[in-house]
Amino acid sequence: MKTLTAEQREDIIWTTRGRHIVRITVEHEHVIEVGLIADNPHEAADIAIRMLNDGTLYDDTPENPVLVDSFQEPAGGGTVNADTVESLVGDEPWPEKGESVICLQKKDHAFAAARALVAAYEAGERDGGSIDWQAIDDAYQLALKAV
Repeated sequence: MKTLTAEQREDIIWTTRGRHIVRITVEHEHVIEVGLIADNPHEAADIAIRMLNDGTLYDDTPENPVLVDSFQEPAGGGTVNADTVESLVGDEPWPEKGESVICLQKKDHAFAAARALVAAYEAGERDGGSIDWQAIDDAYQLALKAV
């Protein structure tokens, strides 16, 4: 892959169509809220930072439940940059998907499988207890994509 800087991109006139990978960065805030038992707010903040640093913040225990884990744009909107363009050469394949994309796709498949299983079960209830095994098989195939 060939990576071009913004200055190089401006100097090039593309004469043929090609495949390119664009890295887009979006400014955001990662917000995590966790329940803690402490003598005061300062101690609670210290405990939370220590837990984050030692990798136990996401343990999600009854004593320390993870309440929020989200990505949010900063107030007033965030900065969006298309800061890197990589051009693929010839028949070079697309790179492998990143772990975050794979995880999101597996989650989507798991929810689709759960919806399909619920729909098959509800259809069986409506039909007097007779379950359509093809619907169960379809739900199973969706579940396999999630694991």
